[in-house]
Amino acid sequence: MIFSYFFNKTNDQTLQAKKSNIFRYETEGSVLMGLLSVVFLLLIFVRADLLLTALTL
Repeated sequence: MIFSYFFNKTNDQTLQAKKSNIFRYETEGSVLMGLLSVVFLLLIFVRADLLLTALTL
């Protein structure tokens, strides 16, 4: 009885740790993807600006 209670308790703790780790990785990944998308948008705008100046010249 005591052993099963202890086992369940540790199992719950490991599950919580796994959930928090997954959540942390997801948030970090989304932040990285956001930064990458911003960089790509900036590159696209810069390229479009260069193309427009080249076309006007």
